[in-house]
Amino acid sequence: MISPTPRFDEQIQSVDKILDSLDLGVHQRILVFNKIDQVSADDLPHLCRRYDAIAVSALKRASFGPLLDEMQHRFWPEEEISML
Repeated sequence: MISPTPRFDEQIQSVDKILDSLDLGVHQRILVFNKIDQVSADDLPHLCRRYDAIAVSALKRASFGPLLDEMQHRFWPEEEISML
């Protein structure tokens, strides 16, 4: 399995350092991989599992469902989802 970009791991580490420097490293976070349409469909599940990430793509509207569900679960667990 190849990372989506040559500096993929470095970019994640850089963001982690920035969050830590802003004292935000202690807060809950959701790692989101954007533009999943540019990653091999075979590699995507492995990458998401490895990094505990959620994959989304603006080209695949349905990909936002799991992200919204995870946000609801983590940040507002006591709220009931109301479908309008």
